[in-house]
Amino acid sequence: MTEKFDTQIDRSGTCAEKYDSREHYFHSATAEPFWVADMDLPCAPFIVEAISKRAMHPVYGYTGVDEKVYESIIWWMEVEHGVCVEKDDILLSPSVVTSFAMALLAKTKENEKVVIISPVYGPFYSIVRNNNRDVIDIHLIFEEGKYQFDFRAILEAFSDKKTTMVVLCNPQNPSGRLHSAEELQIILDMAKDNNVTVFCDEIHSDIVFPEKVHTSVLSLRHSENVIVAHSTGKTFNTSGLNTSFLIIPGILKSSLTNMQLRLHTGEVNLFGKIAITAAFTPEGREYKNKVVAYIHENIKQCVEILLKLEKLQIVFPEAGYLLWIDFSYYGSEDFVSNLLIKEANVILSNGSFFGPPGFGWFRLNCAHPRPVLLSAVERIYDVFSQQPEH
Repeated sequence: MTEKFDTQIDRSGTCAEKYDSREHYFHSATAEPFWVADMDLPCAPFIVEAISKRAMHPVYGYTGVDEKVYESIIWWMEVEHGVCVEKDDILLSPSVVTSFAMALLAKTKENEKVVIISPVYGPFYSIVRNNNRDVIDIHLIFEEGKYQFDFRAILEAFSDKKTTMVVLCNPQNPSGRLHSAEELQIILDMAKDNNVTVFCDEIHSDIVFPEKVHTSVLSLRHSENVIVAHSTGKTFNTSGLNTSFLIIPGILKSSLTNMQLRLHTGEVNLFGKIAITAAFTPEGREYKNKVVAYIHENIKQCVEILLKLEKLQIVFPEAGYLLWIDFSYYGSEDFVSNLLIKEANVILSNGSFFGPPGFGWFRLNCAHPRPVLLSAVERIYDVFSQQPEH
C-alpha cells in the first residue's frame, strides 16, 4: 500500500477545492496546497467499485435508505469505538457542519449563548453568529506542547443561564489532541448539572495513532445529553459525497428529528450511502489501518524535518492527519503566509481561521503522497532556516 499511497494523483479538472480555489483565496494558482482537510490519497478501491457499480445503472432518481447503511454504522461504532448504538439513535445528514446547524436551531434560541472551545474548526463560529446566537469563546490552555481544557472558565460559562450548548471537537481540530475520558466526563457532568447540550464533532476519530485511544462521549455518563457527528469523509476521503450521520442516544432525538423534517436535511447523497456500507466493513477496517500507518509515518518524518527549526513550536498529533505549527517567531500571519506561498511554494491553513488562539499558527495537511509532502516540508525548512534571528 505504501507504493500506492506514494503515487501522486492529478486532481486537475475535478473541481477539487484544495486546488481550484487556490487563486481565489491565496492569489496563487501554482503553490502546492496542503490546506483543505481532505486526502490526496486514493479512496479505497472497494468503495470506488461499489459506487461505480451503482453508477452504471442509468437512473439516479430519488432513493430511500437501505437498512445496510444503519447496520454498517452500528457495526463500526461497536468495533472501532466500543459504543453500542441503536438504529433509532442514528440520523443521516449531508455534513457535520449541517448537523451542527441543525442541532443549534433545535436546542438553542436566538440570543442564547454557545460555548466554543478554541482553536477549533472555523465554521462553528460563523454558524452560531449567523443564527443570532452569542459565542462564548473559551481558549484551550497550551502547556508543554499540549492543549488542556480550562475547566474553571467552562464552568463559569455553563453557570450563565443563557448558555445552552457547548461544542466539542474530539479529536481536536486543528491540533490532533485526544481528550481523555476523565476530561470529557468532567465536561459532561458540568453540562448535565447546568442543562447544557453537548455537540461533539468526532469526524477525525477513526484515525488514531499507536498506543493512543479515542474516547467517544457516547461511552460516558450523561451521554443522553450529547449529540455526536461523524462521517466517512476524513477516514475514507469521501467528503465530496456529502453524506454524514448523527448519533443521538437520549432524549434529544425527537427535537433533532423534528428540526430535520423542518429543514428537509435528511435526504443524503445516493453514492454517499453506498460509500458508508462499503467503508464500514471488515475490509474497510483493514484499509483504514493501512491509511493510519502511512499517515503516522508521514507525520513523524515531517516533524523530524521541522524540529530542526528551533524557533518553531509543533504539536505532535495523537490522531487525524493535521500538523499544527506555531510560526509566530518569524512574524505576522500575513508575512509568514507570504513566505510559505511565494518562497516555499506551499499553501497551509492560516491559524486565524480557527479562532483567536490560532494567530501565528498554521495547519499542515499530511495526508499526501510522502514524496510530495516531504519535498514541500523540506522547502519550508529551507526558507525559514534562512530567516534572520530576532
